[in-house]
Amino acid sequence: MGIPSDAVGAALDARGWRCGVTIPSEMYAAIGPYLRHAGGAQPPTIEPEDWLVVLSQTCDVVAGKLDQEPLIEVLWCRPISKRRRGYVNRRSTRQLDFRPDVEKSPSFYLTAHATRDRYVVPRELFLDHAPRTDRSLSTRAVQGLQSWYALRYTRPAWPDEFVNLLRPLKEELEAALEGLSDDESELRVAISGNPDLYRLAVFLIIDEARATEPGYRQVALQTFGDFISILRRCGRIEIDDLSKVVVGNEFSWQAMQITEVWNFAALTPID
Repeated sequence: MGIPSDAVGAALDARGWRCGVTIPSEMYAAIGPYLRHAGGAQPPTIEPEDWLVVLSQTCDVVAGKLDQEPLIEVLWCRPISKRRRGYVNRRSTRQLDFRPDVEKSPSFYLTAHATRDRYVVPRELFLDHAPRTDRSLSTRAVQGLQSWYALRYTRPAWPDEFVNLLRPLKEELEAALEGLSDDESELRVAISGNPDLYRLAVFLIIDEARATEPGYRQVALQTFGDFISILRRCGRIEIDDLSKVVVGNEFSWQAMQITEVWNFAALTPID
């Protein structure tokens, strides 16, 4: 290594390592032995078109001393031709199809599995290399991945009766949201009531930067209307009059506290 253990963070920072950057192919041989799970098979074959993305927070990647953060988390992502309905917008907590940078490549998609494709690599192995300059995740994509992982541990448990009520409508509800993605919107809900009648306050929060675009707003309104119409078909669900499409900067902190992200994974039976 040739670098004092208390200077590791500064050296990694100088080379440009941070959350969201990708590992160059010349590192594959060194990190290959670490791309395996306990009791698992041989390390995967990383193809030239695949992405190995740094998943650790930047503050951990550039932590001053090596023993503060001895490992860096990486996620193995593979390109796909199109996103699949069940794996977009954090609808599954196991698999995610996402765009690494919607601004630079709006039609390019990657996919990854939450546990099978996640590995830890000794941080010191990054000292002799720099990340790729032609591939990296946008800030929005990084935030989407972090939110996806957070759902595995923080998603609320919806009432069983409510889940059973909505499960037959799951595919229709997913299809209704096809026009929007989690790059630009978020669906949130407050649930109250009981098995006899559940009352929902539903909010579609849209991107402030695009809210003034007539086409975008029209798609959002139509999407929201279709989604609410499907919910209304369930006789034991009532939609609160507060439900609406909201521009991101107008959704209050108080409203955030009493709502939760609409999570389709909650409607999926446990394997």
